[in-house]
Amino acid sequence: VALEIGTSKVIALVGEVRQDGNVMITGIGESSSSGIRKGSIVHVENAEMCVRSALELAEDTGKVTIRQVHLAVSGGHIQSVVNRGTIPLIESGGEVTQDDVEQVMEVARAINLPPDRDILHAVCQQFRIDDHHPVVRPEGMEGSKLSLDMLIIHALRNQIRNTVKVVSNLMIDVVDVAFSGLCSSLAVLTAEQKKSGVIVIDLGAGTTDYCVYSGNVMSG
Repeated sequence: VALEIGTSKVIALVGEVRQDGNVMITGIGESSSSGIRKGSIVHVENAEMCVRSALELAEDTGKVTIRQVHLAVSGGHIQSVVNRGTIPLIESGGEVTQDDVEQVMEVARAINLPPDRDILHAVCQQFRIDDHHPVVRPEGMEGSKLSLDMLIIHALRNQIRNTVKVVSNLMIDVVDVAFSGLCSSLAVLTAEQKKSGVIVIDLGAGTTDYCVYSGNVMSG
């Protein structure tokens, strides 16, 4: 179940994964929003009533009982920054291994953010060996150091917690929290569009989100 608490409406979608890996929507619930302004909770009780209404409709149309949701969030407090992580290639004799890739991902993800912010997503952009041209799969290549540029999408912790609290107060577990702009791009873009370059703009009633792709790399 996917849930988005927007400025003008709350939408809940029930989906089933088919054998081909695609998701088939089997239920939908929609309610007008109250207590939400520009993607942020401003009145918990009003927001709870709207979320409850959307979830109940999704349960009726999907003929399911909802106990968990994946929550999509938006708002001006969500920001992104590119962080580069670098490790030496000594222990492996200069050849990049899978362990090296996992290690450089951990280093690139370990960014120092202000104490009031949490990471929502860490998206790999480009690997580099010895600071040369970008490579897609560095395993098996040789060099003295391996670098990775990682796009870190982060948000204000309390803003996210307040949104999660609205759902949790209804005895619904939030399995994961995702940036709605990223969700939109994953839903609508083709591989060719990501390769040639594209921007996805999600126009909402109170917030506008966007994601930029170029050369199969999400850059913002």
